[in-house]
Amino acid sequence: MPTPFIDIPHSSPISGRARDFLGEINRVVADPNLGASLEQIKEGANKLQILPGVAAQPDPKDLVGRLINDNQDLWNKLLNNPFCMKMKQEPKENQAVLNGFKWYMRQDFLYCVKLMTYEADRSIKALSSANFIATTQRVKDNADYSGEILKTCTDPPPTGLGIPELTVLQTRATLALLWYNQFQILCANTTNWAVSMAAMVPCIQAYYLIGKNLKDNSAHKDTPWYVLWAVPNADDTYAIDQKNFFIQNYDQWKDQYDKANEIFQLACNGEINLWATALNPEAL
Repeated sequence: MPTPFIDIPHSSPISGRARDFLGEINRVVADPNLGASLEQIKEGANKLQILPGVAAQPDPKDLVGRLINDNQDLWNKLLNNPFCMKMKQEPKENQAVLNGFKWYMRQDFLYCVKLMTYEADRSIKALSSANFIATTQRVKDNADYSGEILKTCTDPPPTGLGIPELTVLQTRATLALLWYNQFQILCANTTNWAVSMAAMVPCIQAYYLIGKNLKDNSAHKDTPWYVLWAVPNADDTYAIDQKNFFIQNYDQWKDQYDKANEIFQLACNGEINLWATALNPEAL
């Protein structure tokens, strides 16, 4: 098996959704028929000093930087969404925040489950062995990610949230989650592959920036959301890898920036709506 571009963590509470997006980057890099090769991307990274965040004047090839820079109000709304601000300020005894965090993690579990079933259905309709192998690999990957998030949800504290298994398995999908699932699938099926991946930018970049903000500035550093979410997501590795991926694939999206920007805006709103579900969680 070839060395992947991104080393995706396992046995970690990092979002299953984010891991699915990182896996999609790996699949594109490994495909000789799509964009820059692993060698080209690594060579390009060695020539650039790529940092997370956004410069005042992003490089024209930096899709991530340009999208964020051109949508600052929307981007700040995502980074400073009300539930994440509550996670930043409230102690572990705050039951409303704890229940909201549990609900958010249950929705993340369900996202991977729904994507897994979608890919399983696609594999049945495959028209080539290569397509069958690719789709079944995505089934396996999302089964792994959902299993890992299930473990985080059900393991007892402090390594998990102690939610009863049946409660997690019977989680109801919110309208925000259903919309986000369908949005990602629609982008992948109807848009240039490079442009469609702009839909993944808000999740990967915002998770890092929100996680770092919570890690550095939380009033309480013994909460489940600090230990299980903020600290693991405060690693800038994946945010930098994604920026580099788009820089090295500039030719694949340069003529469709407006479409990428439209997709980015929709994805930002999708992420905002998913966080908002944590403000009104269903009872355990």
